[in-house]
Amino acid sequence: MNVPDAATILVVDDDADTRDMMTMWLHFEGYEVRVASNGQEALKALQQEVPAAMVVDLHMPVMDGAELRHRQQQQRPEIANVPFILVSAGHDTEQVGRDLGVTDAIPKPFDATRLLRVLDTVCHRHH
Repeated sequence: MNVPDAATILVVDDDADTRDMMTMWLHFEGYEVRVASNGQEALKALQQEVPAAMVVDLHMPVMDGAELRHRQQQQRPEIANVPFILVSAGHDTEQVGRDLGVTDAIPKPFDATRLLRVLDTVCHRHH
């Protein structure tokens, strides 16, 4: 298992446009980005490389963000402590985030400044 790279973010979202936009934006901010379109793909990516943080959509086919967090990440010691930032268009995003014990929960359309502040904090980066 690789040691986490302080600048690698795993973006997990079923919407290709959202993944592309976040990838371009995070690259511009100096992060390396890996992508997955659902929780199952995210687990495969996590077996290859442990990121500094994950930005995960809640509502996805195959395996949603809640299942990825609750049934997978929290049960696996090698990835249990990876910061998990939940993003969702649901009206109850922040409550769901508290229920899942995530690092932060940000409603969509997400506030890019807030997301960057959270990522910079968990990745120990300073602008």
